[in-house]
Amino acid sequence: LKADIPDYAIDDVPIIISGKTRTDIARMAAYVEASPVSGFIGHVLDGMTGTREADLTLELDIPLLAPEKTRVKGVITLDGNTASIPHAPYMSELYGVLTFTEKGLTAPLIVGNVLDMPVQAQITTRATGEIDIEATTQVANPDAVAFIADNALITRILKRASGTTPAQATVTIHDGIHVRAKSTLEGITFEAPAPFTKKASEMKPLELYIGACEKKEGCVKKTQASIADLFAMDIGFDVNEKPISGTVSIGGLSLITPRQGISLAIELDTLDFKVWADPLNDLFEAASVGRSVTPFDIRTIVLNVKRFIADEITAKNVSARATWTGATRKLTGSLTSTTAQGNFTFTASENHVGSLDLAFKKLYLSESNVTDYAKKVERSPESFPQITATIDDFRLGTYVLGSLGLATEHKTDATSRIWKIRNLELTNPAFKVKASGDWRKTDKVDQTALDFQTDILNLGNAAAVFGKKGVFSGGLGNLTGHVTWTGAPTDFALETIDGTIDLNMRDGAIIDVDVGATRVFGFLSLTRLLRRLALDFRDVSNTLLFESLTCRSELTDGVLKTDSLKLAGPQMGILANGTIDLKRKEQHMSITVLPEVSFSSPTLALGLVNPVLGVGTFLAQLALSSPLSQALSRSYELTGTFTNPELTEKTP
Repeated sequence: LKADIPDYAIDDVPIIISGKTRTDIARMAAYVEASPVSGFIGHVLDGMTGTREADLTLELDIPLLAPEKTRVKGVITLDGNTASIPHAPYMSELYGVLTFTEKGLTAPLIVGNVLDMPVQAQITTRATGEIDIEATTQVANPDAVAFIADNALITRILKRASGTTPAQATVTIHDGIHVRAKSTLEGITFEAPAPFTKKASEMKPLELYIGACEKKEGCVKKTQASIADLFAMDIGFDVNEKPISGTVSIGGLSLITPRQGISLAIELDTLDFKVWADPLNDLFEAASVGRSVTPFDIRTIVLNVKRFIADEITAKNVSARATWTGATRKLTGSLTSTTAQGNFTFTASENHVGSLDLAFKKLYLSESNVTDYAKKVERSPESFPQITATIDDFRLGTYVLGSLGLATEHKTDATSRIWKIRNLELTNPAFKVKASGDWRKTDKVDQTALDFQTDILNLGNAAAVFGKKGVFSGGLGNLTGHVTWTGAPTDFALETIDGTIDLNMRDGAIIDVDVGATRVFGFLSLTRLLRRLALDFRDVSNTLLFESLTCRSELTDGVLKTDSLKLAGPQMGILANGTIDLKRKEQHMSITVLPEVSFSSPTLALGLVNPVLGVGTFLAQLALSSPLSQALSRSYELTGTFTNPELTEKTP
């Protein structure tokens, strides 16, 4: 070390301090950091550690009368050193000459390895003071880009990449550190759903920026990245590196950066949930984990998909937008597609899966949608959302059911967890359904109960809704009941229900049509009965009119039992009793047909339309009041299976 004052007569009286040393690079960096030199070069070496020795030549020109005019010149000669600088990747085998002055840094060529990849770099300083480090490399490790970005989302994306590609990077030191990187990604293979699948020979330009935010942006640091027109992100972070605002776009849809929170946009030709499940899972997991990144606050989600596939659901032209409000834990949005249109609000809950409010103009579901959901959902009332829904046009499979209103809630008592159906209303020009009930689960009981009343405005049209067009004509009345079954509401099956069902109809007709269409409820071939009656009674052709049709039945473990199925009409009266086994799809019914002469007695006519009066009691009254009517009556047995019923006449 040498100090010299060359001439006291020179203005400001300069003192020249010069020296040279060879020492460990970590000690050299600590010395520079502790000296005024660190400020001159933008503190770029502050906190640096490393190994191996390097040469340092330093000269300071300090005017004693004007120290603020101090000039510095130094030269560091790297000799295979390793170096680690905060917020920069690990560097090894560094060779080159680094010159620094009070105006900045210069280096014509520095070679070495960064994250075990060979790198060549040059350093220049602009007249305005910005220091630029320009580097070229052959990227062989996707973790390199992930390290530069220091972002869990980019790390997850690059885990799907393999191969090597040329890359260029520029690090600018001015009001912080700014990193810009570019690559064509030629040589990189990318495994992801279309259109993100990439072959090594294809070029998809990658651009990356990490640096300080402008004051007007309201953040401290930001990360920007894009891959062609397929992916883009622009996220700002606070001083604690917490993401505070920004956008993530998949598929090229542009978004306006919100003041708070992250906006996510997805625009694709096809979104197959099975194919996209893992990539999307990566996306949302990256929002909550990372090396230095705290959870993303995703506030807005925009979805535009020409074709959406999820299990058995296929929808076209899907457009959705949702906004998450953290303070109220609500996700509010709208959905439009070929199968759904409306607004929704989902409110998260700590006690159950949450609450869902729907106001839809239309919602079309397939029957498999419901059954698939039932198979996958956790088997507890808490796993079903609390629902308030109004749907103007609700369809299930091929059934156009009309408008739907639904209100449910979660309840508990001393022993049970309950998902209560406060109100269910289904309104159609042919019928109106009102129902209420609950799904109750305890350690010993898992059961759904439902009370319902159906006002049938036109039985023929109501049957047509369920694919039985032409079976009935006209018909007014109601169908009421109380039923229970094991499990959740979505576990409903005719084969397992218990309860009671009452049918009361008037002023309609049963029509002789194809056997397939007339297998009402899957067990009764009306055609076979009508055609047999046409042979036995001259007043019956292809239509059986009824003024009254009543039936009271009980269901036990899927077996329906009735002793009061009665039809009264101008042509005849029909009485039936017996059982229908919904499990085995078999029936055993006794049927008695009475000629119209039976109605000559007012008492018998009233008995025939009385739903409470059983078949046996009515026949006993018939024997006493009208022996002729009983003599003219005919009796049949309906047996066999649903698909192969047998109708035989009983001998007197």
